[in-house]
Amino acid sequence: MNVFERLIERGRLLMSRMEKQVQHGVESLPEAERVVEGEDVGWLTAAAAAMDREFGPESQEALNYRKAMEAELERVRELMDGGVRSTHGDWNIWLIGYAIGLLAPYQYHPDREGAKLRGRDEGPPAISIGSLHVGDEYSASQAGAMGPHAQARHMTFQQLWGQLQAATDLPILVRELDALRKAMKSDAISTEHDVAIGEVATAQGAASAGDGPKALQHLKSAGKWALDTATKIGVTVAAKVIEAAMDLP
Repeated sequence: MNVFERLIERGRLLMSRMEKQVQHGVESLPEAERVVEGEDVGWLTAAAAAMDREFGPESQEALNYRKAMEAELERVRELMDGGVRSTHGDWNIWLIGYAIGLLAPYQYHPDREGAKLRGRDEGPPAISIGSLHVGDEYSASQAGAMGPHAQARHMTFQQLWGQLQAATDLPILVRELDALRKAMKSDAISTEHDVAIGEVATAQGAASAGDGPKALQHLKSAGKWALDTATKIGVTVAAKVIEAAMDLP
């Protein structure tokens, strides 16, 4: 699975969780699955960074992506200024769906020499969740990560956080994750690094919101580079938490 496939999979799951939370309320999701502040922005930032890193910031692919997203952002701003509501009450769901459509042609990217496209004239595939549609036809609700296995995995994060919570100062963890994210950003040299930075940023947002299990989930996804960097720069609380998260199956 390449970087675009991982981003798309994560984006689909995020959209599914956001849709359920908006439609049915925050209590409709288990605590570990609730969307935290900044999680949507972190995903959009990681997607833009992946385009720049994979093709180069001045490449036609990256320029086209940024131009399309800027136009969509402006359109959303105009709709919001005009008092138009999203069908789901959250325009960020729409924006993530639109971004997934722009990324989708690159999910079979075989190497760094060029992408295997669906066809330059085909345009991005559509995204749909509930009554929200972007493009032709695609169902983001098919993310498939909300079943019993995912629930059991979230319970594991809950149990681990129960063991770590008493010895973990959340404000210190938030500060250390901020320092870690900045250090990783200065050292990043690959799209995989950009995705790891996005995971740390999302974990930081979760920790700021007091959601320890969610922070653990994203720190596990951040992986060994995050742990190595945390150890190198001496953020010991963050390093301990990341190491514990990575030990989970």
